[in-house]
Amino acid sequence: MSKSDPGLHQADRLTERQREVLVCIAKGMTNSEIAARLYLSQRSVEREIASARRALKAKNREVMLLLAFDRRVITSEDLKVHSESHMNDEHCDCAGGAKKLTDRQR
Repeated sequence: MSKSDPGLHQADRLTERQREVLVCIAKGMTNSEIAARLYLSQRSVEREIASARRALKAKNREVMLLLAFDRRVITSEDLKVHSESHMNDEHCDCAGGAKKLTDRQR
């Protein structure tokens, strides 16, 4: 994708909060789980998703995630599940969601 692509410039305008929400969505979290994890209301999560979707010019949630990965707004590194000993708010976005996945695997 070239720098002249308008979609790329729109992706650059995503806020850090929108990026955090996208990472949580990519990890399979629901809006209510994202709200609890990021200390937001469910309505705020919905607004962040809608804003990110508009910025990425995506017609739905699935396309939004595909575009976010394609434009490197989020990467596979963002989705790695950390070991429980390293899981805390300072080291892992959406640690609660990652811990939930780890607990289910046992």
